[in-house]
Amino acid sequence: MSTVEKGEYEGKRVVITGGSSGFGLETAKMLVDGGARVLITGRTQSTEPSEVAQAALFLAFDATYTTGAEFPVDGGGSQI
Repeated sequence: MSTVEKGEYEGKRVVITGGSSGFGLETAKMLVDGGARVLITGRTQSTEPSEVAQAALFLAFDATYTTGAEFPVDGGGSQI
């Protein structure tokens, strides 16, 4: 995993789909560390206690369904 300079993503807003675990969760951590405001979507919220859980907004959302696909951007995007 690459490292991120503090403040490298300051002022950026990022939406990560599939961010409950694995690469998505690690990417969210990296971006939060870099100062980004992060919206994570996933079918289930991560149970991993971490700084990202407090620094990012999580929305339960299944991206395989097209109905309601605008919700993460319209509903959550305004909150990050």
